[in-house]
Amino acid sequence: MSANEARDRQVPARCQHPPRCFCAAVLSPLAQHGAPRYPCTMSGFVIAPLPLRHGTLALSPLPALPENREAVEAFRPALVVSMTEAAEMAALGAGDLPDWLAARGIDWAHFPVADFGIPPQGADWPRLARRIAATLDGGEKVLVHCRGGLGRSGMVALKLMVDSGEPPENALERLRAVRPGAVETAAQFDWATGKPPATGLAL
Repeated sequence: MSANEARDRQVPARCQHPPRCFCAAVLSPLAQHGAPRYPCTMSGFVIAPLPLRHGTLALSPLPALPENREAVEAFRPALVVSMTEAAEMAALGAGDLPDWLAARGIDWAHFPVADFGIPPQGADWPRLARRIAATLDGGEKVLVHCRGGLGRSGMVALKLMVDSGEPPENALERLRAVRPGAVETAAQFDWATGKPPATGLAL
């Protein structure tokens, strides 16, 4: 075996998704585009559940791959909330997600937010919040996803936790215990809690 062949066998397969795919967001720091990357496998897809109200709220990356969807189906959420934009979902191979969920009797809600952003003006968050709260109060599961399952989905999870009576910093600590890195920007924390993050809070 040549030196080049030996080297090629040691380099992980390259992710074929567009830049900043959810694989890069949830795998190790080496899994960044422009550096050695790990293959896109279920090992990079995590459903992170936490108890809330009388049910379970969970975060995950975008379930684009068949094995990701098997995990979603096994989790059995009553409601899935997609925070990815329609074009973003299509580009990542998940444009069929609403139909896939409907075929399995899983309710779906679309609450699109730009990556690293906050809900745009006019977004009807109160209506969605009531729907999520009713599902949780019925003892059921709600799965919220964005591209990587961190920023946008973390923001909404934190908002739901704070609105249920948890102090913001405590809620963020509990959220990050199950989903490290959840809530990525100060603006997301501000939207979720109604106040800027405390000095020294890592975002």
